[in-house]
Amino acid sequence: MPRISLALTALALALIGPAALAPAQTFSNPEPIVVPGFGPASPYPSTILVSGLSGRIVSVTVALYGLEHGFPDDMDVLLVGPQGQTVVLMSDCGGAANLMGVDLVFADGAPPLPDSGLITSGTYSPTNIGAGDAFPPRRPPGRTATPSLSSSERTPTVCGASTR
Repeated sequence: MPRISLALTALALALIGPAALAPAQTFSNPEPIVVPGFGPASPYPSTILVSGLSGRIVSVTVALYGLEHGFPDDMDVLLVGPQGQTVVLMSDCGGAANLMGVDLVFADGAPPLPDSGLITSGTYSPTNIGAGDAFPPRRPPGRTATPSLSSSERTPTVCGASTR
């Protein structure tokens, strides 16, 4: 089946400092990402620069706005951190149910995306149906993907992504 590539459009990090919980900060790339019927998205990868942070990251959420695709089961979306840590946000989800203007937020502890049903706007946990996803070579190098946005390293994250 043809595979395509996609990257992220927004990333929010909540930090905690030594004294109290810091307010959430949002980092985004407002440039549209074109998702073709086959091959990498443009641009691929899409990078979001995260800087000026201190403290420990306690929560990460990722949002994709206005997502459109005729066969979402072909999409694999990967988040890559600055030290190469990765998480597959979505892979092989939604079957053939067309996506039109869907807004997805990924957060640990939320319900997973459907395997073959219609994906609607909402908050979901990172969902990887199956295994063996291959990302195009321009993907930033990294370790094996984890099933959650939280990691023991809790470092600020930049992103690259791919779908198939």
